[in-house]
Amino acid sequence: MEATRISIDFGTSHTVAMLSVPGREPRPLIFDGSPLLPSAVYAMQDGRLVVGRDAWHAGSSNPAGLEPHPKRHIDEDNLLLDGREVPMEAVVAAVLRHVSLEADHVAGDHLDTAVLTCPASWAGARRDRLEAAARTVFGTVTLVAEPVAAARHHLTHTPVAGAGHVLVYDLGAGTFDASVLACLPDGGVELVASTGLDDAGGLDIDAAIVDHLGETLAARDPERWRRLAEPADRIDQRARRQLWDSVRTAKEVLSRTATTIVHIPLFDEELPLGRERLDDLARPVLDRTVALCRDLSAAARSGPLLGVFLVGGASRMPLVRTLLHQALGVPPAAVDQPELAVAEGALAEPLPVPAEAWPPVAVTTPIPLRSGRRRLVAAGATVAVLVAAAGAVWLGTREDRPPPGGAQGTPTPVASAGGTSPTPAPSSTPGPLIDPCLVGVWVSTNYIITNYIDRVPTQFNSSGGTVMTYQANGAFRHDYNRSAARTARTNGDDWRQVSRGIITGRIRTADGKLFPSALKATGESTWIRNGRQVDSIKMTADPTPSSYVCEGDSFTQFTEDYHIEFRRRSG
Repeated sequence: MEATRISIDFGTSHTVAMLSVPGREPRPLIFDGSPLLPSAVYAMQDGRLVVGRDAWHAGSSNPAGLEPHPKRHIDEDNLLLDGREVPMEAVVAAVLRHVSLEADHVAGDHLDTAVLTCPASWAGARRDRLEAAARTVFGTVTLVAEPVAAARHHLTHTPVAGAGHVLVYDLGAGTFDASVLACLPDGGVELVASTGLDDAGGLDIDAAIVDHLGETLAARDPERWRRLAEPADRIDQRARRQLWDSVRTAKEVLSRTATTIVHIPLFDEELPLGRERLDDLARPVLDRTVALCRDLSAAARSGPLLGVFLVGGASRMPLVRTLLHQALGVPPAAVDQPELAVAEGALAEPLPVPAEAWPPVAVTTPIPLRSGRRRLVAAGATVAVLVAAAGAVWLGTREDRPPPGGAQGTPTPVASAGGTSPTPAPSSTPGPLIDPCLVGVWVSTNYIITNYIDRVPTQFNSSGGTVMTYQANGAFRHDYNRSAARTARTNGDDWRQVSRGIITGRIRTADGKLFPSALKATGESTWIRNGRQVDSIKMTADPTPSSYVCEGDSFTQFTEDYHIEFRRRSG
């Protein structure tokens, strides 16, 4: 007999759960009259964690105890709530437990089995943390990639015909994800590529609106605006929250109407906001998401684009549909409640996804890492890996590294998309610690590295996405968690290397070189041949210097083995 099932989409801003009861259509759980449960968590003085609207209510009087978007902190071991460290797994479990109690009430019995969704780009550590939290609530937990669930949901409402691929455009509150899925002959889908942006979501559009309003208000009363922009006490913190709530509501209203108002606390007035102005403010964020989709779809080797599916509350903006249609030539298909698509689609995927299916096959987000030479046995093929590192990441052992310049000791050319790139002249360094030009946040745009397969040097390529942060005091952080696979084709085989992890340490610059120290690495790099995982290597760090050129918003890092280009992130 079919059992009652539950699926949960733990989101940045809201969490959604769908319940499938035998004999009925799947339906969302309702929390305080809405299918959207705020993912917010608040720490009470007695140590209890309250969730959802109760958390927001408690946080209005003590903002220090509130975390409105816990999913954004999934990489952290603990959250600081009202001066106390709370384990991240306990925070996530509190949200899931709240969902479980509501589901048990509706079902009339405890549901011990749950399907949870998470981004396709999440590495094993993130999935493990989500699963560990879920297992404190449910006995059996299955994880499903969000774009797979979303595609299944959309295809039940908007079927496509013929061989090809569909693209899932997922614009949530905190992040953006784009995924390409191949349409299989049996009507199913297979994840082909997935990538995304950590700084492109509804919250980033809200921030652009707040900045726009601030230009007017700060000129009128700088001190009052400072209280909203940089609140120093609970009164101002509450006012800031009210401002952002008003901005978010206005943005949502403008999805249905042409004009609205935004209430400004402390100033006690309303300012007008029209859809045309909203589009102007949102466009820099949305243009980046659309460009990612265009590149991802163009690189997919799965036939023509058959459909574009919108997921996430922020995808309701009319400009999203317009820009995607213009860029891809296919009108996006939407559903009445895009926030529910992932959770409902997850109910159609009851079986676990194999581990080798999780690493995203992406081509628009590079992973600038260096790995030592490592022999991988893969159905007769061996791979000697020499993968570059901005910040000197080393995977494997130094002793196994191939001789400089390639397996035969000959120079290895470093090529760009248009051919071999000339080695640029290193930058001179004006300061004794770190070149001021490097200070800021950088995103890679072009990446070329030579790896060795059966001792044959093979060029792997990717572009865009790895986030590099350099501080003026020399501290740096290189985040590869949203990077996509480096790819190459040799001897009829398709190779991918998918790396997930974070490198931190300190850097100094001298004579056009970067000298890292105090390095710490977490994460792993996975090798995939023809869709099958053949090895996994833990990330470690090596303080090998590299050369660089930094000019304005352009930064290039290179050795004889690799060449990486970056652009400065604005804002």
